[in-house]
Amino acid sequence: MDLRFYLENTRYAAENLVSLVWEQKRESIRLIQEHDEIKEEWKARYAVSVPGGNEETAHFEEENGSLAMKLKQLEWVREIKVNSLQVLSGALLQIAKQGLSIVHGNFDRWPTGKVIRGNGQAVTLKEIIRHGRNQSMHFEDDLFEETKEFFDRLAAVAGDSDLSARKNPGKNLAFEVVDFLQWNDYESYESDMLLMR
Repeated sequence: MDLRFYLENTRYAAENLVSLVWEQKRESIRLIQEHDEIKEEWKARYAVSVPGGNEETAHFEEENGSLAMKLKQLEWVREIKVNSLQVLSGALLQIAKQGLSIVHGNFDRWPTGKVIRGNGQAVTLKEIIRHGRNQSMHFEDDLFEETKEFFDRLAAVAGDSDLSARKNPGKNLAFEVVDFLQWNDYESYESDMLLMR
């Protein structure tokens, strides 16, 4: 089997995953904005001195409690969306890794793909896919030192400590990897994968 055949037969899944990843990202951004707006409204209302009288005080406290609950719910929903974003991104990395394993076998036999350099470091596409997938699948466990070292290099190349698995233990970094690769549409994903025929 060749990689082009694999890509043709996983296109539906990969294309939909890419679309869902970025849909979840947009929704996450929208939720942050909504949270910030409600938080500002809550602060503005809370900063007003409590009016006198029991009936007015009870109404004031009820309004603030309602806003506080809305803020908490938005935080929960955002956390769920971020988790979903990471899982979808991890699934895309899994499809990429599986294709390379099926077509080329052992990691040592995978083509390098592109080399990305920055800040005196370099990472290869084959490393990004392998370690990105492994970190995503095992982020809750203690990662192999090789994976931690790779993510240190990736963070250096990107100039972004959010890509360091060592500095973010227990955090799934799959979306950060997909974002770093700029797989924001199927064509970008496919183009990179075809470098590894």
